[in-house]
Amino acid sequence: METGTGKSKVIFKKLSQPLWGYGQLDHVSTAAETDLYARAFIFRNEKQTIALLNLECCIIAHQLKQRVVQEFNEKHPNSGISMDNLMLCAQHTHSAPGGFSPFPFFTISTQGFRQDVFDSYKNACVDALTKAHKDIEPCKIYLNADQFEPGADVAFNRSLDAYNSNPDVTPLDDT
Repeated sequence: METGTGKSKVIFKKLSQPLWGYGQLDHVSTAAETDLYARAFIFRNEKQTIALLNLECCIIAHQLKQRVVQEFNEKHPNSGISMDNLMLCAQHTHSAPGGFSPFPFFTISTQGFRQDVFDSYKNACVDALTKAHKDIEPCKIYLNADQFEPGADVAFNRSLDAYNSNPDVTPLDDT
């Protein structure tokens, strides 16, 4: 088994971008509080190649995945990466630029398609995959499974402060 990893920052040409946030036309960025990234993982054995690519954006447009595969394979024609074995996933944040889907419904809040946003996401994805492709080396992958005891105090999916701010709950402490 071989694996490679890659990470690439999404670089936008301008800071002021319509965000994909809750259908509000005035939801526009004015600054970047945190960077957005594409992260790639390639797994390969003698029989197959599988690639996972996570992009910090709201959704994945099929056309974005097509262009990522096309451009990556133009640079690395024998990589084995295809539409069938690349899983391109969105982190799903409404605080990232939108407008990169060609479908009008998905561009209402961004007032149309934004080629520069599309290209920024595509370039980061291709770069992350390229880094993962160049990073491939032999490895061993292990899988483990376990269970929590019944009644274990786990599985919070929110910060404790946010949970305790709800008016209808008995506040919990972090001990």
